[in-house]
Amino acid sequence: MPRFPDIPQSEFWTPEHPGLDRVVGDMLAAGVEATTLFCPEHAHPGRVPMLPLLVSRAQPLSRKNRSDFHEEAVLTAVGVEDQRMFAAPLLRPPSEVAEEDDEPYDPPSGMSGVGLSVDAQERLQLPDDPASYVLRVLTREQRSNPVRVEVVPDPQRFADPSVTRLRKAHRDETGLHAVWPTLRAGVSYATDASTTIPAAQAIVLAAQSALFVSESTRWILRGAFRLPVEPRNVVPPDQTDNPAYLGATAVVPIHLLLLGSEFRGPQSLTLYVPGFASTLADERTVVGKFAIDLLSMPQIARRLQTHFIYALAGSVISDPCLSALVPEVSS
Repeated sequence: MPRFPDIPQSEFWTPEHPGLDRVVGDMLAAGVEATTLFCPEHAHPGRVPMLPLLVSRAQPLSRKNRSDFHEEAVLTAVGVEDQRMFAAPLLRPPSEVAEEDDEPYDPPSGMSGVGLSVDAQERLQLPDDPASYVLRVLTREQRSNPVRVEVVPDPQRFADPSVTRLRKAHRDETGLHAVWPTLRAGVSYATDASTTIPAAQAIVLAAQSALFVSESTRWILRGAFRLPVEPRNVVPPDQTDNPAYLGATAVVPIHLLLLGSEFRGPQSLTLYVPGFASTLADERTVVGKFAIDLLSMPQIARRLQTHFIYALAGSVISDPCLSALVPEVSS
């Protein structure tokens, strides 16, 4: 995707956005279907909006439903320090089921574009504690550029150093999580040959592209990863024999996010996956694999549609994995 000029920091809190308008024009001129994000370097609790996000979207007019982006775009934020994920529709609560339009359609040529200003804190309900986040917008199989923002204390408000220390200690204490979901039928962390560990920092996903759904169907999502390890996720030496960690070097949180072709709302599931020391001595990374029966997880609804599955961990995001659940054909 072409690189577009940055937007001045002062423009994020103004009612007019000439820099955003220029980016929309540049994207239309380039004929690029994409979503481009801009955000301030710092966000201050108490300022309204706390975290303004400027969004430029360009797409072909030939897209049948020109409002798809407004209905389907999902905003995500992953905490750099605490590694939590937040996700919500970018603009408004989506329709539960997409409406069908049977009228003949003659697609026009050309491009359409729009610039939007969104309060990311309001959409995601981010806490106002000091933290850093990586934000993206996902639309089916398309990803925006990532942007990073740091929530910093308001310099005009009193900052109690004891509160800062307490919050840091709490993050450090709650960083290490037991492996979850635990080993059982439909859950595996074995290093089988069905997926390959990526050579660079990444997560790769694989699933059957389409399958009929019955009561006995297993919907297996397989993943392999190479990820940077945070100190808070490292298993202490005195806990290496603890069965909760499966002998891992570290337990890394990996967030699964499922977008749908019909049911618009995102579904999410956080895995805590065992990671093992990388064989590449110059990288502070861990590697691992997982296989999860998504239909065995109560967090995932049995929605008959095509799913666009992403995995996120810190600043790393997978390519989308497309997998369709199809109604069983009666004999």
